[in-house]
Amino acid sequence: MVGWLRAIGRFLYFIASTSESIIAFLLLTAFGTPKKKAGFIVRRRWLNRLPGPMGLRLDVIGQPTKEPALIVCNHISYDDPIVVLLHVEAQVVAKAEVKKWPLVGFGALLVGTI
Repeated sequence: MVGWLRAIGRFLYFIASTSESIIAFLLLTAFGTPKKKAGFIVRRRWLNRLPGPMGLRLDVIGQPTKEPALIVCNHISYDDPIVVLLHVEAQVVAKAEVKKWPLVGFGALLVGTI
């Protein structure tokens, strides 16, 4: 039973954090921050708040390149993009159906996901 309660709590945290980030993006752009800059600011803040409350433990080995690069990931869970984007500033490309996902699709659209 405790596992289900923890999962529900993490899900609710994800929804609240994502909703708050969408509102923050809308406020930043309403007060004149360029959309691309606001997207990076909000996404970075959102990503930094997720791992602990979502139960993710990260062990980082090595460092990503600081030079321009193409990073291609074939991920197996919904956590993988969060982990990768925590460590690189990237323009995200997602499959077309992501834009149809509730909340996440709208957030992805706002921050400039292709």
